[in-house]
Amino acid sequence: MRRILFFLPLLFLVLPSSVAQQVKDVINWQYDAKKTGDSTFDVSITANIKEGWHIYTATPGGDGSQVPTTIKFDKNPNIKLVGKTANNGKAVNEEIKELEYSIQYYKNKVTYTQKLIASANTVLKGAIDFQICDDAMCLPSSPQKFQIKIDGLATTAAAVPDSVESNLDTVAANLGSGQVMTPTGDVKTTDKAAQISNADAVGKGKGSLISIFFSGFIQGLIAFITPCIFSMLPITVSFFTKRSKTKAQGLRNATFYALSIILI
Repeated sequence: MRRILFFLPLLFLVLPSSVAQQVKDVINWQYDAKKTGDSTFDVSITANIKEGWHIYTATPGGDGSQVPTTIKFDKNPNIKLVGKTANNGKAVNEEIKELEYSIQYYKNKVTYTQKLIASANTVLKGAIDFQICDDAMCLPSSPQKFQIKIDGLATTAAAVPDSVESNLDTVAANLGSGQVMTPTGDVKTTDKAAQISNADAVGKGKGSLISIFFSGFIQGLIAFITPCIFSMLPITVSFFTKRSKTKAQGLRNATFYALSIILI
């Protein structure tokens, strides 16, 4: 029993790193920045995919469970993106007749290209959201973060804090009426009506979380007395009391049983 309790946390620590290594074994990302003019660059992001595996296009189709491949560039005051991100991949359109839908994906190799204008030597940061799959399964993957050096210019950019740099695009896209963005990326509300509205929204958000908690708690109690669960209580209790030699052993076995269900 003690050995099981010792190795259980170790399993949860090792499992994520094992999955991450599996992803690296089937897909390798490469990055490059090619200078095309005095201040213009072509940034390329290439996915080298192992035979038999694939990543989905930006419009994968399917039943909605397929994760589209998207690239998000962090805001950088020394970089201006020109146009949309393009790719040279040949999408495969596979029809799943049994499920009556089709999916679109890339296999073997695909390169994404983004044109940009830089005003100083700097670093372009961002993340790739994707899902790597074969015919039998998909591996859980987290966003692939990257940093690409943009150099060859006369001046070097001052360092920009990551917290400001990565959030400016999202903040600017979500500015509402009566809001302005400061040079550091902070959002300030200038309209009094908007300030009152924001305060109400925060209060409602807190209230909704509390109501969700109590709603889940009550539903759990209701589920506890349903025939399929309530009728098993005597069997479960007698199992731990009669199989255990001492009261302490029974309590320990019951605790381990409960924690195992929670963790699973």
